[in-house]
Amino acid sequence: EPEQAPAQEAFPREHVEESWRWFESVGKPRFWLAPMVGLSECSFRMLCRKYGAKMCHTEMIDAAGYARSENYRKQFPFHAEDRPLIVQLGGSNPDDIAAAAALAAPFCDGVELNIGCPQRCARKGGYGAYLMDRPELLERCVRALSQAVRAANPAAACLCKIRCFDEPHRTVSLAAMLVRAGCHCFTVHGRTRVQGGGKRTGRWPANWDWVREVKQAVPIPVVSNGNIR
Repeated sequence: EPEQAPAQEAFPREHVEESWRWFESVGKPRFWLAPMVGLSECSFRMLCRKYGAKMCHTEMIDAAGYARSENYRKQFPFHAEDRPLIVQLGGSNPDDIAAAAALAAPFCDGVELNIGCPQRCARKGGYGAYLMDRPELLERCVRALSQAVRAANPAAACLCKIRCFDEPHRTVSLAAMLVRAGCHCFTVHGRTRVQGGGKRTGRWPANWDWVREVKQAVPIPVVSNGNIR
């Protein structure tokens, strides 16, 4: 739409083109398997691929643990047939996120920062959806992630999974900032942090209009999350 053109022109053209080249390189997947704690291990991902999933995520992996502990990394093995694959990291320390991304990127197609987890552990650790309240730190985290992925595997992408604010313009502004920080692809969960996760999600259907607002405002691939059963 005409009113979106000025905002999109402000994004670096080279980055936008790079984002779409990556999306095409992984087959322009339409059906994505969302990361689920305690479920999204390799055997489950391969089962879902058998039934139509075209892109799969690991469960959220603690960036600090992955960066610092070989024993922790061994809990998340990679397999050649399990591709294309996104490794999702949780954390709020840019150095840990960069170190973990550098270790994971050579074995996957992209590394994603979790900016959507609403659980108490995320609130205590200041990561997940709680990073949305700290945009300066969030920008540093995504920039560190993007640079680490680019250095470790130029063919891989930097992804972000976000939730929404009640005011769509705030979500759009956050998304635009993350594109400029280096994000190549978004997953947008059409619920707010307060609307929670797990069993509570059924109380509040995901708002796809909020997802559409982001899609129309940023010139990179956007994946919708929520209401799929």
